[in-house]
Parts: sequence; C-alpha cells; structure tokens
Amino acid sequence: MTPQRWKQIEQLYHDARERDPEERSAFLADACRGDQELHRELLSLLGRSSGDGLLDRPAWEAVPSMLETATGTQVPPGTQFGPYRIEGLLGAGGMGQVYRAHDTRLDRTVAIKVLPSERPADAGRRLRFLQEARAASALNHPNIVVLHDISSDHGTDFLVLEYVPGKTLAQLISTNALPLASALDVAMQMANALAAAHGAGIVHRDIKPANVIVTPEAQVKILDFGLAKLQPSAAMAAPQMAHTATGMVMGTPAYMSPEQAAGREVDHRTDIFSLGVVLYEMLMGVRPFRGASQVEMLHAILESPAQPLALANPDAAPELDEILGKALAKDPRERYRHAGDFELDLRRLARAWKAKELPSQRAGAPAARPLARRSLAGLAVGMVLAAVAGATLTWWLKPEHPRRGPVLTRLTMDSGLTTDPTLSRDGKWLAYASDRAGKGNLDIWLQQMPNGEPIPLTHFDVDEHEPSFSPDGRLIAFRSERDQGGIYVVPTLGGEAHRIADRGRRPHFSPDGAQIAYWVGHDHVIVAPGSQSLYVVPAGGGTPRAIHPEFSVARSPVWSPDGKRLLFRGAQAARSSVDWWVASLSDGRVTPLNFRQFLPEQDQDLPIAAEWMSDQKVLFTASLGDSVNTWTIPIAADGSRLIGSPERLMSGPGVETAPSKQDTKLVFAAQIQNVALWSLPARANAGEVLGKPERLTHEEGLSFYPWFSANGRRMVFQSDRGGHFATWLKDFDSAREFDLTFGMTSGIVLPFLSADGRKAIYSVAENQERILYWNSIGSDGTPGTPRRICSDCKNMWTASADASRIIIDPYFRQESVYALNTANGERKPLLTSSNRFLSRVRLSPDGKWLAFTERSGGFYSVWVAPYRESPPVREDEWVAVTDGRLVSRLPQWSPDGRLLYFY
Repeated sequence: MTPQRWKQIEQLYHDARERDPEERSAFLADACRGDQELHRELLSLLGRSSGDGLLDRPAWEAVPSMLETATGTQVPPGTQFGPYRIEGLLGAGGMGQVYRAHDTRLDRTVAIKVLPSERPADAGRRLRFLQEARAASALNHPNIVVLHDISSDHGTDFLVLEYVPGKTLAQLISTNALPLASALDVAMQMANALAAAHGAGIVHRDIKPANVIVTPEAQVKILDFGLAKLQPSAAMAAPQMAHTATGMVMGTPAYMSPEQAAGREVDHRTDIFSLGVVLYEMLMGVRPFRGASQVEMLHAILESPAQPLALANPDAAPELDEILGKALAKDPRERYRHAGDFELDLRRLARAWKAKELPSQRAGAPAARPLARRSLAGLAVGMVLAAVAGATLTWWLKPEHPRRGPVLTRLTMDSGLTTDPTLSRDGKWLAYASDRAGKGNLDIWLQQMPNGEPIPLTHFDVDEHEPSFSPDGRLIAFRSERDQGGIYVVPTLGGEAHRIADRGRRPHFSPDGAQIAYWVGHDHVIVAPGSQSLYVVPAGGGTPRAIHPEFSVARSPVWSPDGKRLLFRGAQAARSSVDWWVASLSDGRVTPLNFRQFLPEQDQDLPIAAEWMSDQKVLFTASLGDSVNTWTIPIAADGSRLIGSPERLMSGPGVETAPSKQDTKLVFAAQIQNVALWSLPARANAGEVLGKPERLTHEEGLSFYPWFSANGRRMVFQSDRGGHFATWLKDFDSAREFDLTFGMTSGIVLPFLSADGRKAIYSVAENQERILYWNSIGSDGTPGTPRRICSDCKNMWTASADASRIIIDPYFRQESVYALNTANGERKPLLTSSNRFLSRVRLSPDGKWLAFTERSGGFYSVWVAPYRESPPVREDEWVAVTDGRLVSRLPQWSPDGRLLYFY
C-alpha cells in the first residue's frame, strides 16, 4: 500500500467515524465511488475500531497492525541504525515510518522516523523529510516534540525524536468532548508552541488532533512537521528546501483553513484557523465544518459559519464564541494576527471562568445564550509587550457601571517586544520601539494612527528606544545604545539620526521644541548616591546644562505645560527618601510634592511621572495588587503642590507601561510578565557553552534565584506562582515540586541548597520579621520538618557547601557580612565597611574565598576577599575583579572555584 493510499484511507476513516452509523454507509458509498478494495478496507477498519481497544493505546501505537504495509517493508526489531536499536513499529504515514528504539549510547528510549524507501528517486520527498528535520531543529519548546538527531545509515535517512508516552488528542476526543478546563489548557499549550514556531518562520500546515500528544501529566506535544512551510524570514530557509506551489492543497482537509483548502498562498494564520477547529472539536465533540462528502466539507470551510457553542453545549462558556469567531474567520486578515494573542485570550477567559467572573456566570445570566457583544470590550489599548507569551487581547468590563468605559483598540500586532509608545501632539502619529525586524534588537518605528503601516526609522544593530516627538511633529528624539549610549534626534519623515548628548535616557522635548530634558545614570531599581542626574540640552545640540547636580539621585524629568518647570523623581541626600520634585528653571527653586503620602507605608516603589499634561494633571503608572495601571493626579499650575488624589484611568489586569496621552487618545504598552528559569549546557569550569538553553519552569508568573545541588538533580528557587513569593524545591528525578514555606510568604530572598541536596535554607516572613529555616530533604526529594535557625538574620547571602556556615547581613545595612554557625548560633564578622554597600556574597567551593558586589558612589564592582572569621578581613585585603566603569554584580563561582561568573 502506498503512503498516498494510506493517507486517503486514514482521512476517510476519521471522517466516517464522526458520522452516525445510519449515515456511514451512504458516506462510504459516495466517498469510495466504485473502489471496492477501498470500501472493504474502510469497513474492516471501522469494524475493528469499535471493539478492540485500538484507540486506548499510547500515542504512535494507535494502529500499528494496520500500518505494517502502509509505507513499505517494516524494519524488523533488533535492526541497528547507528547507535539506535529498533524495538518495534509505532506508526506510519505519508512521510515515513516511526519506530520505538533504544539509544545505546545514552540508555534512553527514542522514536526513529524512517524515510520510506520504496521511491528512492523521489528527491522532493527526501527534501521534505529534511525540511521536517530543519523545522524541528529550529524549535526548542516544551510543547513541541524534540528532535535529537538526523542521520543516515545503509542508505536510509532517519530522524531521532523524543519518545513521548501518552494518547493523541484524536484518541481523547474520539467519543466525547473534553471538559472546558482541559480543552482550554490543551489549546493554550498548542497556541504557545505555534507562537514559537511562527516566531522561527515555520508554519506547520497540518495541525489536527492526530498530530498532538497529551502525556499522562497533561503536557501537550505537537508532532509531525513534515508539511511545514518555511516563511521567507526563517533562518533555516535555503534554495534546496522543498517548496509547495500555489494551487497545491497540502494538509488534512477537515482542519484546513479556507485559503489552504482553496490552494492559495498561506502564512502562519492558517495554523491559527486549524487550532480554532481543534478547539471547537474538543469542546463540542464534532468539527465545526462538516459535510456528507469531502467536497461538501471543503465548501463548508470556505462558506459556512461555525455553529455557536452555546446552541449545542450549554456547559461551554458562551464567551468562547467571540474568541473562536476570530480564530475561524474566513478572511485571514480578520483572524488573530499571532498565536500568542489567541493564547492570551484563552488564558484570560480560563482565569475568569475559574474565578466565576465571566458575565455568563453572574447571577441571573442566561445559561445557554450567546454573550452580548458588550461583555467583551474589544482589544487591549496601544502597545504590545510580549516577552514570553503574547499580549492582552480581551478585556472584560463589568456592565454594572452606568457610564461607558474606555474603548480599547490594539495598535500593534507583532509578536516580539514592542514598547515605549508616544503620540505626536496632533494624535495622528505613533512612534515606538520594537524588535519586529527580527534582528534581535529594538529599532524606532513610526506608524499613522490607528492602523497605518509601520515604518522603521533606525537600522543599527543596537537597541534604540524611548522615542519622543517634537511639538511640531517633525523630529523624534530617542535613546540609542550606540557608543555607550546617548540621545539622538531623527527627522520623522526619515533621514540621518544625529547624536546630541552622551549617555542620556528618556528624552523629552520642551513645549516650545527648543530644548530636550533627559537624565543620565544606571537604569535599574538599585539607587545609589550619584547614580542618576538630570540635564537639559538644546534640541539642535550643544552643551548640556546640569539641573540640580547637588541632588543625590534624580531621574525621569517631564516638562510642565508652560515649559518653565521640570517634574522629576529624586532624593536630595544619600539616605533620604525618593519622592517627586518640581524644579523651576528660572530661579532654581525646588519643591517636594510628597507623593509618598498616597503610598502604603510598606510600599517603597515610587511611581515615575510619564507626562505633565495641559489639563494640569500628571500621568503615571502605579501598581495596585497584581496589576499595574495608568493613573493621573492633579497638580497646581505652578507645580507647588499636588491638589487632589490619584485617579485610575484603566482598571484591567496585567501591566501597563509607558503611557502617552494627547486629547482623548491614550496609548500604553500592555506587558505580560513571565520570568522562567532555564539551564544552559556548559563546561562550567572552562566557561564554554555546549548547547541550547532548556526551560526548567513553565508556570506563569515570576521564578528566579535558583540554587542547585552539586549533581544538578535538585533545585531551590523563588516563585510567586501561589500568589505570593515563596521558596520552592524541585526534585528533577521525581519531577515533584514542594512549597517549603507551606503557604507563607518568604519575601524576595536568596534560598540555598547544600551541595548534596539534603539541606535547604530559606526565610519566611513572620510577624514582620524574616526568620531563617533549615529543612532536611529526604532521599526521595520530600522535605522534612522545618527547623528555625535565626530570627534576626535579615539578608541571607549564601552558605558553605555543607551548610555549617551561613553568610548573612544581620542589620539590613549591607555594610557588613557575618558568618553564622548553624550548630551553636555563634556569629563572627567577615567583612565590614563604613561607606561601601556589600551584597550578593558567594563563598567559594573550597570555603577559602568570598566573592561579592560592592557599591560606592553609584558604581558597582565585583570583588573577592579571603574567608576569615577572626579577625575580620581588612578592606586593603580585598581584590577588585572589575574596575567599576560598568555595572558589574551578582558573582558566582565555577564548580572548581577557578572561574568567577558575574553580570
């Protein structure tokens, strides 16, 4: 049986199984059209599938007995392909046979995909086989099957793939629809994987349940890139790659997009349509586009709308119709522009559904009626900041409010990092920074409001960001990282950019366009005396003028509407609190605004002003709970005081940054914050990288500060996955994770794990104190009973390999470092300084040296010093590793202690 014949049988088999028994005979008679052999084969398969447990087998083992002749002669068990020993057939298709095999080098089970050998002269088939390898090798994602190797042995080409146990999605939905939570989880994982593939320039073109495996742990894996299309931007594209001519229909008909079914040119949006079909099928148990014949089914894909979910499945959230409507739009221009956008819509709906916050879940809401359009208030305003997963797309507004809320319109659709939006004064033009060019750096882009074609204004291979329009709209000032950073000005209509100031950040034109205010310093949250300062420079270039250089720190200036004052964030003295200040440019007077009166006592994160608007209000962003929203606060015209309380303009979840407002238009960047932990294969004692990074954590939220056991099999780390920061233990052998704080917050601290992985040290916040605990870890990775070891140790930096000594700062002053003996509680000073801030102390593996970050005068350096408990090490014994000209911090020793890594 040829692969093409088997593909035909496979498609008809699945189409027939979807139909009721009384419809099946007519369907088969029409589909086979006198082909008796085909008719008999299908009847045989359909008879077997109903009673022999065929669909309950693991993935790739679904129908091996029926596939034995599908792609030619089987490779017998025991056959050796290089180091891989064949154990048995898993499955087959048009692009090859798949076998389970044993990797004799690494002692693991793998899947071997062998190119059919019946047509060795078919060069196109081999090229497409290699294309699958190239496509898979370009992707490193937890929801895409991993390609381990590509090789050839005895004239046979084969791929070595990750072996994934589990069931195909086709098996899971063969009899019933999935629960809503499960369907959403599968669809979100698939969308996340497709976003990664599309970002690499790869279009799958055959997304369907049979190409998706769900493991016993509910992890999704997308398979089979044999029909993948490489976009022109794909890094692996080459003249030798197999191409599909326009007019050639590739893929599985039931899951094709309209443009794919019509044989037209396709791009990544075809996968989004197919994913919409899969999601619909998961929720309803049937596909959205059906027909008694393949022709009727393709006609339905091209012309017929999908039946609303609520009409057939009252348990499905009717809000999903809005999302599916965008995924299944016939015109690709009306579809989701990016798979990450699809994922974010699903993720927001899943959260709201779980919290029972959907409009359809509220008391009195009709149970089986499609959601009114006003429940979904449209698209997130302004910019997209998509560092991990995509961008905010759907906003649920509570309809109880009598007045209409803001109308939200999405302005950019690119999938990478897009930020720093700014509007021209007439509101007609938008400038922003984006890496949409695919070069790995930010450029300045310009587009006409609201949906004009983006135009790049800069082209250097460094980050260029923080744009600002001149009042007449003819110029844009921005920050460039060229030549150690500075302020540049470029004509809005294009031209050469000119540098007007060194080292400057966040430029702002004065209202008359004659001057530009900016600041200089390190753009990070750690503020040290002298690290940030203000300047004003003529817009055409010239000598910058320092503004209140006597201030210890000063940054982020914005002009008053009359151009006579600057509002900035600063502190007068080294140890005074940072607040908002207004500086008069005529007489030099400075006035504190006491913005801190509006902050909770424990909140030290002072907002930064974005604009001083003509209506005498200051625009800024500030956090409230887990969200960061755009706010305003009224200010006196002379800048002498704040004359009201903050008012929140937007109230959605997520993070809004860099707002810019002109008249009734407000733009901002919608940021999704996910910080994951990764490992990088390396020869750590030689400073050599050996492979690609591998992601270790996949939960949403922030995960950081990892510490590993010596063998790398256990890790402690910080995460806010439970709604607050806690210390977690991950045991890689058992794949289990434990919250060591038992639901209590630990604050943001550095946890520690002993070299043998049997002792974890971390802190827990109790009664406004930070308490250090010791926890013994069992051989199976299970934590024991915590033991309190210190109630006033403040910062815990590190510990010795056996955890007998803990290196601490007991006073939060960061001017001293002590060693705490965990056996008797005795403390001994190791390092002391009267005016230098010490942090991130790391003890060398042999326990003889300390590496640490030292901060003085706004500069950060890495130092080492001998470990000595008595007497303390003198400052003249410290050895500088870096010279302080750059921000150098966070040192870490190599395993043998001969190298020092730092940021």
